[in-house]
Amino acid sequence: MENWVSEVTDEAIKMHWGVPALARGRSYLTSGHTIEYEIVGDDLIARVGSSTGRFYDARVHNDPSGLESKCTCVTRRSGCKHAVAALLAARDAMAPAPMRAWETQVLSLLPPTGPEVTGVIGLEFAIRKLEGEESIALRPATRRSQGWIRGKLSWADLETTAPESRWDPAQWNALRQLLHLLPEVPSGTWITLRDLGPLVWPILRHAEAVGVVLLPGDGLRNVDLARKKAQLWLKVAEEPSGAVRLVVTGSVGEGPIGGRRLLIGRPAHGIGELAPGGLLRLYQLEEPPPEGLWVLVSGQGSIDIPAEDADRFRLLYLPVLSRNGLLGHAPASEAARPNLRLHIRHDAGPAI
Repeated sequence: MENWVSEVTDEAIKMHWGVPALARGRSYLTSGHTIEYEIVGDDLIARVGSSTGRFYDARVHNDPSGLESKCTCVTRRSGCKHAVAALLAARDAMAPAPMRAWETQVLSLLPPTGPEVTGVIGLEFAIRKLEGEESIALRPATRRSQGWIRGKLSWADLETTAPESRWDPAQWNALRQLLHLLPEVPSGTWITLRDLGPLVWPILRHAEAVGVVLLPGDGLRNVDLARKKAQLWLKVAEEPSGAVRLVVTGSVGEGPIGGRRLLIGRPAHGIGELAPGGLLRLYQLEEPPPEGLWVLVSGQGSIDIPAEDADRFRLLYLPVLSRNGLLGHAPASEAARPNLRLHIRHDAGPAI
């Protein structure tokens, strides 16, 4: 075992071989002589160089009676400077490197190690009807060994209570930041994304980054927070029948088939996309969409223009939609621009 080398003290060397032996060995080591060694069980086997270029073979043995050494140098006695230098070199190599001054300063900047964190904080999301319209609501939850506990921790608790040692303080503070977006502490357990305003998005991303779990509530199976911001605009779709369809789309595409979208906030700062199966995906908006899109996003999602009115739509309404920014970056809007045609007919006689 190699541990015995690291446990040899200067006092042990003095006791076995004397103070002069320790001094000679330390001086020989610091003089820069080549020392090669390996530890085999209770033996340290070394090859030690000298100033003349010659090498000596030294061996240090450890047993219950103490230290013993042999060397091929001229002294041939136990505790020669070559054996002691080899022992000191091996011991020093196994010792932890002394901490540098800058390392001590950096470590002083870090917070002290606290008690072990055993609980996890989550945010439960649910679709709830508030003030006559559907809203995305959230409330804090906690997880312990028996599972998730919902509804017991209120927003008021986050404001008035210091976190217990089992909760991660970064997660606790992330939820408190959400609370500070409101003008006053709510009395109930639910708050809405609508009321939190556009600053909610970076706080939600931070909360997720520090380990806060986004939990699906009643009727939901999964909650996902999109990383990229979204944009909304209208797409002009040409139907084979000649009809035209205006569809709400954007960087997130058209709404999920069989699902629906909820605008978050007035003016809107986010979208909640609810897909079949209870999948809720949350997007932060790059910028509030034009107010005219709000009804379409939350309602039927499209406007159908019959084929007989398609030319009228292109001539009178398409340019106006474009000027008002409702067509956004949709490529289809370019293809759907009206084409003006001039027909020239030559009749008999001098007139055209």
